[in-house]
Amino acid sequence: MTTIRSTTERVRMALANPVFTREFRVRLRGTRGAWLMLAYVGLVGGIALLVVGLGMSGVSRPTQQQMGEWSRNTLLGIFITQCCLIVAAVPGMLGAAIGFERQGQTLEQLAITPLKATHVVLGKLGAAMTQLGYLMLATVPVASICFLMGGVSWDALLPGLVVCACGALGAAATAVFCSTLFKSPVAGIVLAYIIAFIYNLGIPFGETILRDVLRSHLSGSSDPQSLPLIPWIALFALVEEMGMGRGYWLDSELWWLTCSALNVAAAGGLTILAIARVRSILRPGALP
Repeated sequence: MTTIRSTTERVRMALANPVFTREFRVRLRGTRGAWLMLAYVGLVGGIALLVVGLGMSGVSRPTQQQMGEWSRNTLLGIFITQCCLIVAAVPGMLGAAIGFERQGQTLEQLAITPLKATHVVLGKLGAAMTQLGYLMLATVPVASICFLMGGVSWDALLPGLVVCACGALGAAATAVFCSTLFKSPVAGIVLAYIIAFIYNLGIPFGETILRDVLRSHLSGSSDPQSLPLIPWIALFALVEEMGMGRGYWLDSELWWLTCSALNVAAAGGLTILAIARVRSILRPGALP
């Protein structure tokens, strides 16, 4: 009976995580959450209108083929904008998640409560991901304008949202892990931004430079992007002619699935490392 009661208490604590509740309420407190959503959707919508306007300029009677191309370019612009916003926002949102607690000496209070390191890490990560999920879902009506022009389908929209969500999860887990490495919140944020920059720009452009140098010794595809783990590259493979006939060595379905799976796996590993790190910080005698 005692074992059953203890298990029930753990399940209840996991489902009603007070860290998640607090973090989520703080993020949406006042009008800040509404203004953030308005700015996010407004920026994504502005990019979509800009792409459509540039495509239609100088064309009086567009053909169905041109409409389909504009639609694909618009959808790609929406997805790429979301990836850029996620990369720009997530390190700042979570790069100091644990650092602020250590700087404010609030981890000492957590150490004497029933809360575990798992509750702390998953609570902060879950609150940030829930907010990001709201933002991404709010852009679905903006993306629906692409269906009015034709050329795209739900086969591109839904996988694109999955790629963005999995990329956000990977970036969030990386930022939380970085926040556990330093007492200074600024150091965690800086490291999270450095990793995000290397991952999203350094790896693909480094591969491009390497393949340009070794092009004379390589045969086959001329497309420089061959690593199916960068979200914005996976979106190009998904939307540009559905990834076919562009030199991608994986077709569109395998490309976005591989990218999503790798980001989720990386997020899981980094979350486990972050939990272990917070557990060591909460260990008696570890806190100053």
